[in-house]
Amino acid sequence: MNPHRVLHCYSPKGGSGKTMLALTLAGALAQHGRVLVVDYDPNGNDGGALRWAAQARDCDRPTSFMVSPAMPRRPEDFDVILIDHAPGRPARVTDGQVIIPTTLDPGTYFSARRALDVLRKRKPVLVANRVRLDRAEPRRLLAQLPGTLALSDRAIFASAYGVGATIWDEDAGLRNAQAARAEFQPVVDAVLARAGFPVRVPGEAA
Repeated sequence: MNPHRVLHCYSPKGGSGKTMLALTLAGALAQHGRVLVVDYDPNGNDGGALRWAAQARDCDRPTSFMVSPAMPRRPEDFDVILIDHAPGRPARVTDGQVIIPTTLDPGTYFSARRALDVLRKRKPVLVANRVRLDRAEPRRLLAQLPGTLALSDRAIFASAYGVGATIWDEDAGLRNAQAARAEFQPVVDAVLARAGFPVRVPGEAA
């Protein structure tokens, strides 16, 4: 499989929002291609992508992408494979685009900075999750990384997870989904641009 079609959501620390980021990216890309999320972190703080898929089944909700605990035998069957890694050292972060999520608490933030240094040749995309710009500490840390993509602290992501949906599922009845999509779109665009995907993103003209 073309390594540019593999995305790695990786963070040295748990609780950084990897699963949310992986699922939301998958929901966006699945509108224009066949997407698989590989859950290497089924016991993560957010419950893991496998648990999300179970939530979807419990709610009798069809999903727009597949979730698996392992890489497929035929990776060429998918346009995009998105791997949700367990926290720790990036030993399994093989070829492909790396996305590093972080929350803006000092411990998680500085772990993300170290990961950026280790993986700098891979030109990772850094995404700040659950950002509260009404607080001084997150503003200070975010200012130290100009150009970092930031996602507000929104309840909609937890609401979507609870029903086995993503913010891109218009039939999920999620409040404020349009605002969340607009804020997340730059993350989708950045990942596509870095990885060179020939995949049209949601809302883009044909």
